[in-house]
Amino acid sequence: MESIVSYRNYRNYILDFFNEQKELGLLTWQSFAEKAGFAASSHLKLVCQDKANLSNEGIEKAANSMNLVGFEKDYFKGLVRFNQAKLTSEKLKAFADMAEIAEKHKVKIINEDQFNFFSNWQNAVVREIAPHAPAGTKSSNIARQVLPEITAAEAGKALRYLVKTGMLEKLEDGTYRQTDKVLSTGDPELASLAIRSFHKKMAEFGLDAIDNVPVTERNLTETVVGITRENYEQIVEEIKTFRKKILAIATQGEDMERVYCLHTNLFPLSHKICERKKGK
Repeated sequence: MESIVSYRNYRNYILDFFNEQKELGLLTWQSFAEKAGFAASSHLKLVCQDKANLSNEGIEKAANSMNLVGFEKDYFKGLVRFNQAKLTSEKLKAFADMAEIAEKHKVKIINEDQFNFFSNWQNAVVREIAPHAPAGTKSSNIARQVLPEITAAEAGKALRYLVKTGMLEKLEDGTYRQTDKVLSTGDPELASLAIRSFHKKMAEFGLDAIDNVPVTERNLTETVVGITRENYEQIVEEIKTFRKKILAIATQGEDMERVYCLHTNLFPLSHKICERKKGK
């Protein structure tokens, strides 16, 4: 069974623990619940099926029943909070706690780099600007190219992070090179959390651009239509294809004049409208 820090869902960890013990003839759902101290014999099974949650007391019981101690137990507690949190701010706090625990004990969290990349919008912009900067350019020069402008310290932090994670390579002549032209978001759940904050920040910049960027340098359109669920799925597929075409165009050559953000947002403007029955 893999280490707890390789998991992104505590329910999967509990289920894997149970299945491993079951194969050894050591556990049933009833004996597992009894070992943990739950009155209902099916409680942990329901938790694994995402039909029930763990309370603070339940987290402690479940961790003890799986013999988790030290930083692994602390990590499990953070993972439960991460999965069960309803607010983005709560999820971010829980993940930060998990990352701190892992770093303290020299354990690598899978896809942590991906999370950190999207949790700070400056990383994405600096990653595009740096490869086109002159050899030996200062962080302050890169910072001035960012819109809205950031500080030299922020640009330097982004550069160090990008080089450390291998998203940028610093060459011997002092220039930077992208190791990959396109980045994948990888882990769906973690990406969803990280990109949620990224989307919000990009949306804020988009609103600001309406008033502060000339219409000749931006493009903004809206289309309000009534569609079915089937239409929606077809439109989403078209958007995916469209984005691939945009990436193909953007990565055709090495030249770059400016960094742009294409923000595509398809969202509902009404509740589901029930079809009226005939004769009503």
